[in-house]
Amino acid sequence: MDDGPIVALQIREDRAVLPRGVVYHGGILRAAAAGAAEVELHHGTGTSADLLDIYRAPADDHDMHIIERGIAAPQGIFVNLLANVEVFVLFYRLPTSHGESPPVILERGY
Repeated sequence: MDDGPIVALQIREDRAVLPRGVVYHGGILRAAAAGAAEVELHHGTGTSADLLDIYRAPADDHDMHIIERGIAAPQGIFVNLLANVEVFVLFYRLPTSHGESPPVILERGY
């Protein structure tokens, strides 16, 4: 995708962080020294929405996912910080108006 920059957003609490229509490009989870960490990303505005991605890292380590073309999130993205998360950084891009490489659109159940 060639429209606009990819934005990095630091997240420290559960919340619906991204509005409808953004393009998800990945993230980085940093686990606290206290124990293993886990983060779930959901399409939509809560944990009952379809799972988009999951991050897991052992204590005092990290997990990183990079999705070059991006995944369209037409319902927005909810971030659920489950345990021992020191910090989570989410990479996204605002929707494109044009471009040669459209984002991948995942159907329900994938």
